[in-house]
Amino acid sequence: MPGFRTERAAQLLEAVDPQPGRQTRLAAHLGVSRAAVNAWLRGVKQPSGQLLVDLAAYLGTTADDLLPPTPQRQAAGQ
Repeated sequence: MPGFRTERAAQLLEAVDPQPGRQTRLAAHLGVSRAAVNAWLRGVKQPSGQLLVDLAAYLGTTADDLLPPTPQRQAAGQ
């Protein structure tokens, strides 16, 4: 899943949970390590499959919002 939108995810996470420790709480919610969340937000690794869906739900958005635009979504105006 090349191009996971790390900046978008980080912005949403800060908006959803503005308090320090947000990565730790997100990690606990998703059942992953804080290091995994940190790696996603730095663009070192990317969440995939159900983790991407769960991350998007936690952030109040869709998985599509966390992925780069595709020609199909651009054509549909998304």
